[in-house]
Amino acid sequence: MVVAPHCDDEVLGCGGLLAKYPDECEVVVMAKPSATRLREHEAARRTLGYDVTHFLSLPDGSLHESLVAMVDSLDRILGMTRPQEMYLPYPDLHQDHIATYEAGMRAARASMKQSHWYVPSVYVYDVAVYSFELRPTGLNYNTFEDISGDAVLAKGKAMDCYASETAPPPSPANGAALIKQAEALGAMHHRYAVEQYAAVRVLR
Repeated sequence: MVVAPHCDDEVLGCGGLLAKYPDECEVVVMAKPSATRLREHEAARRTLGYDVTHFLSLPDGSLHESLVAMVDSLDRILGMTRPQEMYLPYPDLHQDHIATYEAGMRAARASMKQSHWYVPSVYVYDVAVYSFELRPTGLNYNTFEDISGDAVLAKGKAMDCYASETAPPPSPANGAALIKQAEALGAMHHRYAVEQYAAVRVLR
């Protein structure tokens, strides 16, 4: 389960993962997309190959005001889908990313309720366009998914589906830049391309 504050964050952070394991993945989008971004999301989803997106349709830019609703909705979705892994955005400079991270961590909590789904493994993904820490978290990018080949190319194509959100180089918000970033990270780990995540917990 990839939890995205907005349509496009799922591609920026986990596009390669979604393309590599489309039959095992679903996405939750917190903020209500515009009609344009919804069309772009559908094109990106088809490019990556996964089937299901859950839209919470909460106010864009002020998700922190809907934290209770976010947690309640995530609790319901996690209880219904019972994912083995959940991916949350790094709580960076964007207030919606912080709110989504906090809601996800609360939804992933251990609970006294037997009906509550405890997600075994929780990871935090990198959103390249926001690269500065707002506050120390103790998170380190220590988990790397090999997305060499078709998966990294699909990630790049999916980002380019978001024409309203992309910008030409040297911005990181375009398909070519995402591919270059994945290739640079991959070279550091003797792979052609990787995505990076911070493991919050891994239960095996």
